[in-house]
Order: sequence, then C-alpha cells, then structure tokens
Amino acid sequence: MFRFSEIRDENEKMAREYVKKIVDMLANADYEGVFSIVDDFDNGWTKEDLSEFAEMLEFYQKDNDVKTLPYDTAEIPDITYKNGSKYERESILYHEESNDFYYDCDLLPTDLTLMLDFICDNGMYKVVFCDVHQM
Repeated sequence: MFRFSEIRDENEKMAREYVKKIVDMLANADYEGVFSIVDDFDNGWTKEDLSEFAEMLEFYQKDNDVKTLPYDTAEIPDITYKNGSKYERESILYHEESNDFYYDCDLLPTDLTLMLDFICDNGMYKVVFCDVHQM
C-alpha cells in the first residue's frame, strides 16, 4: 500500500517500485514473497493458491525452456509495429473518475505478463494481484 498523490507521475513511480519487486521475486521463484507483498487478489486467486501459482509458472518456464529475468537485467526488445507504434514493456490504464489504474508488465524474455491493479481507497493505493497471463 502506498499514499495517493495528486501527481500522476508520483503514483506511477511508486507503482513501478512494486512491479520491480514483484518481477524480481518471480525471477527468483519467490512466489511466497509475491503473495505477501500485495494487499489483495483478483481473478479468483487467494493466498491459499500459492502452490498452484508456483507450479503453473515453473511448468511454463520448464516447458518453454525460458526463465523470467529480474526487472533491471531484462533486455527490452526494440520492436516497431506496422502502424508505427513501438513495443512498450509496461502499460498503464487509468480510470480518471476513481484514480484507480491497471498496470501490466511483460516478464521478459517470456510471453507472460504480470497484471496488477492499483485501487485508490481513502487516500491510499491498494496493490491487487490480478494474474500472470500468457499473451
């Protein structure tokens, strides 16, 4: 949880710190750490699903012969799409009326994406784990 700021860039900066920690935990197979750092869960996940979550990620990585890299060591692909837009590792979608936002971050070099919600409640952002989804 972290305090809401009227300055959007400050909220994004604090959210990115959570994302970095979680990506690094995933890279180090610290799934318990991931489940302990978030405030809540969405999409049916609970703290009791930790072993299922760990098995899913371990199977994916073994089956695809790939390992998630820590946030700062992953090389960002330089991709330009046909429409001229560039690949971005992270995307943020705001809900202006509530100050809530969704934060997706690719887990490089995999095709998995970490999906978090940041829900503003009484001047604080609650970090909600949504999923790690294969795109």
